[in-house]
Amino acid sequence: MQTYITPQLAELLGILVADGNVYYSEKHRVYRVKIAGDKRYEMDYFTNHLIPLFSSEFGVTPRIYAYKNNNGLECYFYSKKITKQLLDMGMVGNKTIESPRIPQSISKDDTLMKPFLRGYFDGDGSVYRKYGNYLQIGFRSIDEKLLNLIFKLLRQLGYHPSITLKHKNVFIHRQREVIRFFEEVKPANQKHWLRLKALRETTRSV
Repeated sequence: MQTYITPQLAELLGILVADGNVYYSEKHRVYRVKIAGDKRYEMDYFTNHLIPLFSSEFGVTPRIYAYKNNNGLECYFYSKKITKQLLDMGMVGNKTIESPRIPQSISKDDTLMKPFLRGYFDGDGSVYRKYGNYLQIGFRSIDEKLLNLIFKLLRQLGYHPSITLKHKNVFIHRQREVIRFFEEVKPANQKHWLRLKALRETTRSV
């Protein structure tokens, strides 16, 4: 049975594709969904965005674990039903050996494209300065299929991205489109807004 994709679910799928893990083991009776992050920058994002998002969409309240000996941060919960549902939608347990499958409905509806890109950017995206005075947005992945999908979605939304499979990146480099992305897609991870603010304060004409 096909699952109806809401904007909230599209965002969660983007987050899971970027920084998530869906583990399902009948043998060990472990059914876990986990998002990884950095406790130095993302505790607020995990607490005030990820947990409410999962709670709203799935009716669960994930736990947060901050590692003591490093900067690792995890948001996780256990549910056989939800784990199986996510796997049926195309999420995978090990992204290094298997590519996630993104529901086709996401690439056909801009009300789903934007939250999916928001989720992915919050996890594996960055904004930085390139060639001195110019801002650039980057989406990084070792998965060529995923990079091509990100490129396609951005094009459908009217952006002019570039892609380099050699360096595993999709870029937005037109200055107005960098700002437009933040205004339209609205990243939920505050670290990106803080980074953009710092860059704009030291970058002229943007």
